[in-house]
Amino acid sequence: MHCLCSGCAAGVAAKLQESNVFGLQAFEFHGGKGSAGKWKASIKAYPDGFPPEMLAAAGGEDETVKRKPFRDTSEGLGPWLERECPEHPCLARSRTKEND
Repeated sequence: MHCLCSGCAAGVAAKLQESNVFGLQAFEFHGGKGSAGKWKASIKAYPDGFPPEMLAAAGGEDETVKRKPFRDTSEGLGPWLERECPEHPCLARSRTKEND
């Protein structure tokens, strides 16, 4: 997972961290959901794009632009991967763990 948070951007720029790339469990922990232990549900995918309020908070859009009310179209990363890329290697590893 590539993290786009300002902390990772600053850490990479200051060479305090090597990159902004995390494994799924490390990304879950980095995002404050480390105790969840279920990355398939706790990491969200936004198939229709990032929510406008997230973009505005990150400085990616002008906050004064009038928008339609936001409808949350996020879903867990696991179901999204199952639908979009069922052969993804991380799903194969998690299936193996579930069957043990």
